[in-house]
Amino acid sequence: MRFTVDPEGLAALHDQLVGIQADMQNIGSFTGNHDPLDLGTNDDVFNSLQNFYNQWSNGLSIVTDDMTAIVESLATAAEGYAKTENSIVTAETPKGS
Repeated sequence: MRFTVDPEGLAALHDQLVGIQADMQNIGSFTGNHDPLDLGTNDDVFNSLQNFYNQWSNGLSIVTDDMTAIVESLATAAEGYAKTENSIVTAETPKGS
C-alpha cells in the first residue's frame, strides 16, 4: 500500500476555499439596500424578502463556520506534510553535499 500527499494541492484547496468563504461573506442584504416602498405599497413582498434573507444568512453562517474549520484543518495538514517531507529530504541528503 502506498500513501501520497500533495502539500501544494492542500494549500491550493485552502486558498480556493478562503476565496469562496470571502465571497459568501460579501453577500449583502437586499432589504438593507432598499426601502419597503421600492417594492410596492404592500409590505408583504419586502417582509418575505427580509425573512428569506434572514434564513439565508443563518444558513450561510453555518456553512461559513464549517468552512472555517475545514480551511484551518487544510492549512494545518499542508503545513504538517510539508514539514515532514522537508525532514525526510534533509535526512536522506548525504552529509557534506
